Amino acid sequence: MVLLEPVTKKRAFLKEVVRECEFRRVEVEGARVEEFISGHGAEFDSVTLRAVGNFGAVLPAVGRCLNATGRIYAWLTGADALRLKRDIPEFCGLFTWSQPVTLPMSRDREIWIGSQWESST
Repeated sequence: MVLLEPVTKKRAFLKEVVRECEFRRVEVEGARVEEFISGHGAEFDSVTLRAVGNFGAVLPAVGRCLNATGRIYAWLTGADALRLKRDIPEFCGLFTWSQPVTLPMSRDREIWIGSQWESST
């Protein structure tokens, strides 16, 4: 597992969690997904996105790093999703999105699950 966090303070926290929990196969990298993918040829089963500023730049990078059956999990508000559908062509153009999963006890937060292949969900 690779955790990407460009903010130094947040990255230090993640590294401490990995160390304290004794996770053996977790890496924490100081990069954004667009930067990380350009230097790696890895293909991932899944990518999780939260608090992403520029979905238009991130989604094509995610599309390049997912394997053929990989999925993207994006944590969004309903309003964010509507805005992305309207303003960012890559949101609907690169992925097929299933019905979002509403997060219990949260205000309007949803997990959007996308794939580059047709899903039956």
